[in-house]
Amino acid sequence: MEPIPVDVPNLAKLVAAAASGRASTALNWSAVDEERFERLIFDLLGDAEGCENPQWLMQTRAPDRARDLSVFRVRQDELSGASSERVIVQCKHWLSKSVTDTDVSDALTKMSHWEPPPVDVLIVATSVGSRPTP
Repeated sequence: MEPIPVDVPNLAKLVAAAASGRASTALNWSAVDEERFERLIFDLLGDAEGCENPQWLMQTRAPDRARDLSVFRVRQDELSGASSERVIVQCKHWLSKSVTDTDVSDALTKMSHWEPPPVDVLIVATSVGSRPTP
């Protein structure tokens, strides 16, 4: 996978700068295509504390049976030790329509097709309702 191009002359200054606002308000969603949206979610999963082994399961727009990304969420418990949950993420970068109950229901119905290993959590990541920042 290729990195997302960044039009910044000095990345050190960008990293040192304090971020403000939420990511959803700082992104021009109409300039983000489906693949870049999936890459953004993939990067968020890879950086999330307690998440391990993020995987891009299918190519963008592939007939993926409602799965795009996978990650294992690891939890530490003082009584029982470490436990792991497999999380499947369905990415929906739709700017002109909403995710419906039927879309979610279809994804839940297809969870058994994604095994093994067993799927414990389904996340539907969406850009629905996002508007470009002026």
